[in-house]
Amino acid sequence: MMNETHKLFYLMGFDFNVITSQMLEPMIEHVNEQIPNISDSFWDKFRNDLDAESLRKMYADIYEQHFTHKEISDLIEFHESVLGKKTVKANQQIALESQAISSAYFEALGNEVMKELLAENNA
Repeated sequence: MMNETHKLFYLMGFDFNVITSQMLEPMIEHVNEQIPNISDSFWDKFRNDLDAESLRKMYADIYEQHFTHKEISDLIEFHESVLGKKTVKANQQIALESQAISSAYFEALGNEVMKELLAENNA
């Protein structure tokens, strides 16, 4: 079933090299803030040692806990369809747009909380 799950990930547009990079870079920034002067060569070695395949296997284990072999096959069939391909393409744009509006929403909410806290403390 692992091979079918990997096929599903491919059809869904999962790129585990990109995923590992997207997760690693914020961690590197955080560590660099805590421990300045870490050499670029250290991080380059760390990046080179990343194993996207291990992450893909972990994702596969999760999917295989939640979906039967038949359901994985059905998902592959769906993602090979015209609507499935459109869904994958649209989901990428939807995720970007959703992230943007969520950021704006919570920034505005945070500003409102700060205004109320300041007003309460000045009262």
